[in-house]
Amino acid sequence: MVVCSFFTTLGARGAAKNVPFSSDNKTEFLGESLNFEFTHSDINILIVDDHGHIRKAMLQLLRRAGVENIFEASDGAKAIKVIDDQPVDLILCDIYMPNVDGFELLTHVRGMDVKNDIPIIMVSGEANRADIVKATELGASDYILKPFKKDEFLEKVQQTAESYFNPQEYLKLLRNAESFLAAKNISRALELAKSAHEQDSLNHRARHILALALKANGEQTKALELLEDSIEFDPDHYRFHATKANILFGLKRNYEAIETMGRELQLNPKQAKRQILMAKYQLQGGNPQAAIEHFREALKENPKLKKGLLGMAEAFYQNNDLEKCIYYLLRYRRQHPQDSKPLIAIVKYCKLAKQEKRAEYAIKSEISAHPKRLDAYLILAMFYISTNNESDALSALDNLFKKDPDNVDGLRLRGNLHFDNKRFDQAEKDYASAAKLSPSLDTLVPLAKVRLKLKKPKAFYSACNRAFMFGSTNGEVVRLLAQAYLAIGQPTKAYLLTRKAMILGEKGKKIKKLAETARASLPQGPRQTKNVAS
Repeated sequence: MVVCSFFTTLGARGAAKNVPFSSDNKTEFLGESLNFEFTHSDINILIVDDHGHIRKAMLQLLRRAGVENIFEASDGAKAIKVIDDQPVDLILCDIYMPNVDGFELLTHVRGMDVKNDIPIIMVSGEANRADIVKATELGASDYILKPFKKDEFLEKVQQTAESYFNPQEYLKLLRNAESFLAAKNISRALELAKSAHEQDSLNHRARHILALALKANGEQTKALELLEDSIEFDPDHYRFHATKANILFGLKRNYEAIETMGRELQLNPKQAKRQILMAKYQLQGGNPQAAIEHFREALKENPKLKKGLLGMAEAFYQNNDLEKCIYYLLRYRRQHPQDSKPLIAIVKYCKLAKQEKRAEYAIKSEISAHPKRLDAYLILAMFYISTNNESDALSALDNLFKKDPDNVDGLRLRGNLHFDNKRFDQAEKDYASAAKLSPSLDTLVPLAKVRLKLKKPKAFYSACNRAFMFGSTNGEVVRLLAQAYLAIGQPTKAYLLTRKAMILGEKGKKIKKLAETARASLPQGPRQTKNVAS
């Protein structure tokens, strides 16, 4: 990202405090006069950029201009959460960010049912002409290229805010209806939506917000009637079809809903999430070829989309094309090298297709190409375990430990292998090492169980007691601790813990037998423990 000297200097300073404006409307900013004050100082602005010093720079500049309510997000995914939870009035958004980029965020906002006209200014130092055209087509309100002068930056933000805050009264009425709907004040939203519809029954937005308000109020039939009338009025307005499909899905009228969504996606195919939803319904209906087309449309919008790549693999598997299934899973792995899901899925699909050797080859190829990606060794070992090939599983784990001797997941997996084959001494050694490196229920519970098998009561109690620190409301942990107390000769505590374990949901012969044994071992009978469990 190109960062101007202004940002570099500003980012090195401390966070700005709100500074009152002087009588001549000038505020000192980094040693310079800032001849600017925001008209709408109560505006809620969201800054989205993956570089913290750039976010801080814009934040300081806006605060010096009088804006107080500013939210920050380091990528589009975090920004979506802010938009869902906070009253955002304007967004300043970088383009190239991890996870969810600026284009995806822009598409998400413009596709929202309500408040989809929030002004979005794209702010980037990397953009070319194609980026600007794409952002404009997706609905960006304006564009700012870095580096820029601070006064010009503030003026552009101000102009964009003005056009949003000073709409016609009718548009203001629609926005208020949407705001109340977003705030779950359904009765007020419905009142305003009806008023807007009465004032202009031909307005698309008024029809749509009224349908949403009726839906939220539980009046599904009225909402459907309005939407069907609206579709007859304008069959090419995709939002009418989208909301109608959502209502039909809610009413379990899936066949009609899928047909309606199909029309929606014909009108507006650039909706990755809706394309994926449609593809999933097609898969459920046993139509993998149709699902492939919808997943493909989703991947056109975002080639890195995890759900799209994983869904494409599932669709090709259902279409009896294992090679393309594996191709999309490997593509997923290339795009997201830290994610183990595609490798696990390769094993699953190859085993389902009874082509285990194909899975082994794919995982080994991944290890050969990327020997530092340790999850592949674990997945290969688990594959061998699932095919009862213990020696190769141990060999894969040995190769893992050459790269990372303290790999906790590897130690647990090898411990499990030893445990299942009744090599309890070796299992204890691996579980103890894992618990030392990463004490948790996942490491301490297996350690407790193997020490029980080895008949080491004190060591068994120690592991159970430590596990209890992490899972005092876990029924299995409480039952094991009760068993440990009984093993070290404390039946009263054991009996009380069996009662607690039952309250936590432990059932079956194990807990009943343990409770009976503990009760029978009580020195003065069970009456002392009456009502203690509560």
